[in-house]
Amino acid sequence: GTNTKLRYQITAGNTGGVLDVEPETGAIFIAQPLDYEETKMYEIHLLACDGKWEDYAVIIINVMNKNDETPVFAFNEYYGSIIEELDGLPVFVLQVVMANDPDSNVDEGDLRYSLHGHGAADIFTIDEKTGSIYSHKMLDREERALWRFVVLATDEGGEGLTGFADVIIKVWDINDNAPMFTCMPDDCNGSVFENSPADTLVMEMGAVDHDDPNVGLNAVLTYRITENVKNEFGADMFNINPNTGTIHVVAGERDGGGLTGTGTATIWIADINDHVPKFTKKMWQATIPENSAIDSEVLQVCATDADVGENANLIFSIIEGDPDQKFYIENYKEWQCATIRLKKTLDFENARERQFNLTITVEDLDFSSIAVCLIEVEDSNDHSPVFLSQCIQTSPFFENVPVGTTVTTVRATDKDSGLNGNIIYSMKSDSDPMRQFEVDQHGHVIVANTLDREVIQKYSLIVQASDQGTPACTGSVTVLINLLDVNDNGPRFEAPYMPVVWENILEPEVVYMNHTSKLLHAFDADSEENGPPFTFSLPPEYQNSLDFSLTDNRNNTATVTALRSFDREKQKVFHLPIVITDSGIPAMSSTNTLTITIGDENDNCHEYGHKEVYIYGYKAGKWSTTVLGEVFAPDQDDWDSKTFLSEGKMLKSFRLNQRTGSLMMVDNTPQGIYNLKVRVSDGVCPDVLSTVQIHVKELENEAIQNSATVRLSDVTAEEFIRRDEHGKTRHDKFKELLAKLLPAKLSDIIVFSVMNIGEKQTDIRFAVRDGSAYYRPEKLHAEVAAFKNEIQSALQLNISQIDVDECRTANCSEGNGCTNYLAVSDIPTVTDTGSVSFVSVTTTINAVCTCSARDRVHQSCSSYPQSPCLNGGMCIDSLNGYRCLCPPSFHGPDCQQTKHSFHGNGYAWFRPIRPCFESSLSLEFITVVPDGLLLYSGPLSNPEPGSTENFIAIELSNGIPVLKISHGSGFAMLQFPSHLNDVRFTLDHCSAAVVSEIEGVGKWLSTEDRTNCEVFGSVPRRARYLNVNHVLQLGGVKESLPYSYPQLLHKHFSGCLRNFILDTQVREVYDLQSPAESLNSFPGCMLTDGSCETMGSSSCGFHGRCLGDWGSFSCHCLPGYYGYRCDKVAKEYTFGPGSHIRYQVPVSVPARRTLFEAMIRTRQPDSVIMSMLSQNKDEHITLQVVQGFLVVSYNLGDGDYSVSLPSYHIDTGEWHHITLERNGNEFTLRLYEGGGKREILKAAGIYKEIVIDPSSLVLGNTYPFNQNKSF
Repeated sequence: GTNTKLRYQITAGNTGGVLDVEPETGAIFIAQPLDYEETKMYEIHLLACDGKWEDYAVIIINVMNKNDETPVFAFNEYYGSIIEELDGLPVFVLQVVMANDPDSNVDEGDLRYSLHGHGAADIFTIDEKTGSIYSHKMLDREERALWRFVVLATDEGGEGLTGFADVIIKVWDINDNAPMFTCMPDDCNGSVFENSPADTLVMEMGAVDHDDPNVGLNAVLTYRITENVKNEFGADMFNINPNTGTIHVVAGERDGGGLTGTGTATIWIADINDHVPKFTKKMWQATIPENSAIDSEVLQVCATDADVGENANLIFSIIEGDPDQKFYIENYKEWQCATIRLKKTLDFENARERQFNLTITVEDLDFSSIAVCLIEVEDSNDHSPVFLSQCIQTSPFFENVPVGTTVTTVRATDKDSGLNGNIIYSMKSDSDPMRQFEVDQHGHVIVANTLDREVIQKYSLIVQASDQGTPACTGSVTVLINLLDVNDNGPRFEAPYMPVVWENILEPEVVYMNHTSKLLHAFDADSEENGPPFTFSLPPEYQNSLDFSLTDNRNNTATVTALRSFDREKQKVFHLPIVITDSGIPAMSSTNTLTITIGDENDNCHEYGHKEVYIYGYKAGKWSTTVLGEVFAPDQDDWDSKTFLSEGKMLKSFRLNQRTGSLMMVDNTPQGIYNLKVRVSDGVCPDVLSTVQIHVKELENEAIQNSATVRLSDVTAEEFIRRDEHGKTRHDKFKELLAKLLPAKLSDIIVFSVMNIGEKQTDIRFAVRDGSAYYRPEKLHAEVAAFKNEIQSALQLNISQIDVDECRTANCSEGNGCTNYLAVSDIPTVTDTGSVSFVSVTTTINAVCTCSARDRVHQSCSSYPQSPCLNGGMCIDSLNGYRCLCPPSFHGPDCQQTKHSFHGNGYAWFRPIRPCFESSLSLEFITVVPDGLLLYSGPLSNPEPGSTENFIAIELSNGIPVLKISHGSGFAMLQFPSHLNDVRFTLDHCSAAVVSEIEGVGKWLSTEDRTNCEVFGSVPRRARYLNVNHVLQLGGVKESLPYSYPQLLHKHFSGCLRNFILDTQVREVYDLQSPAESLNSFPGCMLTDGSCETMGSSSCGFHGRCLGDWGSFSCHCLPGYYGYRCDKVAKEYTFGPGSHIRYQVPVSVPARRTLFEAMIRTRQPDSVIMSMLSQNKDEHITLQVVQGFLVVSYNLGDGDYSVSLPSYHIDTGEWHHITLERNGNEFTLRLYEGGGKREILKAAGIYKEIVIDPSSLVLGNTYPFNQNKSF
């Protein structure tokens, strides 16, 4: 009940009222926060009451301590110091640090100290228990004079609360820094005028000392000169103020602590104008053509002046010898040179203008000097030869005039002199296309070949008179000629009559000459008085012919009568000779043959036949419906009309013409063997069933690219595939012979083209598989050539060409070479012999009058059926066509392998040499063996009687190279003058020649003795170029062939060949990696390649090509790298308008050789890349961009010339690798790795040396002086 409800209340001991009680339950709870540090124990009195009765209890409550106070440092900042550069580390710096913890009953040993801030932990540390601070590193006050940290104290062993304070450590200075001049290292420059009096102020040297100026004398400076300049009396030329440093020269200063710093003070002696300018020559000489354009450069003159600056700014001028002011002078002060230029046109024909003796002066601000300039004017070819009359009409003469007769005489004159006025007469070829007249050098127009009025009655000859200037000038005169007729032509048929007489006629009948007329008419090409009336007759031996008779109708016509019945199956054609005589005086007769065909009637039955069809489908071609030939049903009658019907359903891949029996195959027919049956009917005889078997094979593009050709004479394609009485074809026998000779499987020999070429000539094109690949054509041609006689005998035919060469008959007299190109047509060629039909891939060899290597243009990578980069090279595209990134050891422009090793008893076969008309061949070799064969290209079998073969061979005989060569018209042998088996790769461009070059007045004299490095000769007679269509055998010949090589003294080689290059104008580099056939030879050079390996890697690193030699190597660095091992990255330079870099070359530059390589990128179409001058500045080599093309212009002392690479623009903004190479007067320009039209070699002039001024090598726009072509 209510009497049991208790209520509770705290009556005493509740200090601060922090406790309270629930009145109903008696639960004591905390009402306010407790603070152990203020009250640690509470003794409270608790009252319990039920409303009537009360009771008390005492309750003791202990307060437990809690960590709620952070440690407190005694000071907010602690200061310490340390002397710089103390050793004996660690060094005690400061005992800070004593902190206490306000929490009661806390052990101060539970505090842990730590440092924080820059330098803590690595330079300064603190003992975490004691608070002692240490330095662990030698300190440098000059680097940092004051260190500031935060030190932390954390209670509860580093796990509790944290207090902090600042620690400041000062580093005390010691005198450890020497004074330094403020102008060092480059700006300690002063100046004083030359001849200045004593005590002239020159400059002031200031110095600093980084030591503390507040510590002793560490930074107190005094100055003195440690090394002075002495005058002629040995006395010092300069002094210095010890306090201020006012002086000049090699000076030193001392601080108060005794340390010394030195600096070099450079005193420039300022120039005064006290020297006279002097010309580098007292007499200058030049020549200039009279037709030179206004502003043309005549001559550069230069002078020197020992003064400098504005005192050496020189002005050149012409003061005498030019009364008509034909010249002016253009000054270039920077170079102390000037250019004399043409101001007015010259006329050599005016005697006063053939030579000028100019007096020129050079002057500075105060002085001047003079020199003489002798200018010779050269006659230019500015006048053409002139004939006395522009047209000459000759008197008519008879067409049978003898060869050599003079028809008329022409005369021309020329106002020019010398060669420019020396006249040569010639006949313009298109006015006399048959070359029937010629003109001699006296102007006599002469009959050169027999004339025929019936071919040409009137001539309008153009006779030209050309002088011998450069370029030549030409005048012309027209010579009109009329020919008179002589009776030199017999009458002939008026039309090509083709009469037909049907077989089995029963009585004589007149023969129709055409569909409407029985009359035979005649025609005479002579004039009318030598023509009709005509008489017709048969020759005496035909007067009593039983076949045909002839009737002369006495009206210029005749008729022919068939006298008997004929059988076409016995004779199809008759040839009737008919004699026709004209009425000329004397009369002229001719025998004309009338071909009479016997018409066919169906008087024989056709028979069963079987036909074999062979067709090769070119995978890369686009063949549509293809004709296969006609169904074979033998019939003696060949004019019958037959019907051809498929027996059963025709295969969907084929079509049959029911009227002609022609079979066709639709496109995309898969390879395989197909059999057809065809019912043949002629409506008269019983039907027969003929069969056709069709062999369809797919031809790979590789087969065509690796195919060989043979030209057969006196045989047609039909005869080659026609079966003989034993059922064999020459085609089958040819394949069997190849299988035996190569040797190869019969199934691997693919004859895919048999084509008629002209009359009675047939071209055979074939390929031979070698596993998964194909034999190379040069191997196939070589094997056929070696066994030519055996093949001819077995096939009973003649081989006229192996590796068919249409250039043999091409007229390329105006070109620089001839190249055969293979064309593959989409339209096949069918050869049908009845029982056999051969469907050939139509291939044509076209001769083009060009030198293919020189005209090769680099296209994009995708333009080629296979990558143009060989041996695994990567093809990449650029705006100028493809480029190749090549694997190591493949150094050709298209990643060719350039080296091959031979072991003394082998050989290697490569593609034939096909040079241009004017070409060259170079190779390098290394050997220790004195005898051997480097190369041979020539016959592989004994030539037929009366025939000759071209060949070329290079042998070593006792260490001396020997060239043997024949153009087919004679033999020549050249022997080198010295030994070359010297264990070095050799190709020196005759650098050992002795050269002498002398400049004259308007003339240049150059002599060169090359006898110690060159031998030359010529082949007999008039063969124009070397035509070796045979395989190139390097390092030896294949002796197992049935040929003894009688031309050769040696047949093998031991050593290495390198850089076999055909036509050095464009460097057609042979790939020596994979010969068509080889024995005991290997790619690379075992004698030298080891020199290019260092610890298993290339001796030239990743950025160089190693050129190995016997026991040594050199590195050719890739673009962008340099150094002995190509391990340094070349610096790139950016050029702005007018900028340039001038180099001082530390070594002398070779006078006869130049090699410059660079990577450039520009969008400027005209700019100078590089230039260098001779020591007298009148010769130069300048590499530049002209209209976007790479051009080198040069003057080696005998005139200005240039060479350009015109096919590729280099102003595209892309990086281009360019090369300039010079050997004597031969200049080569190369883009990337060269080849084709990316490279050109050209020689001009006769001088070959230039002595380069080592300080004249300039990159950018400097020379020529008158051009602003910034790169």
